[in-house]
Amino acid sequence: ASRAGINSRVVHRPLKDVSAHILPAVFMTNTGRAVILLKRDKHDFYLLDPISGKGQVFSGLKAAEDIYGGYLI
Repeated sequence: ASRAGINSRVVHRPLKDVSAHILPAVFMTNTGRAVILLKRDKHDFYLLDPISGKGQVFSGLKAAEDIYGGYLI
């Protein structure tokens, strides 16, 4: 990744503190799966499963926190 000019690191951060400015990011679920957090707005979190190609919208912080494993890349 560094040869391509891309920097990344694993961060442990509460979901409420994730800024829309750092997205997209890899969102680790509480089951150990990695999905893409494409964007968030005031109320919704937009996730994409790269394996299925399907997107999902979680309305509200609580709904997204229910599957969030606490880590982003």
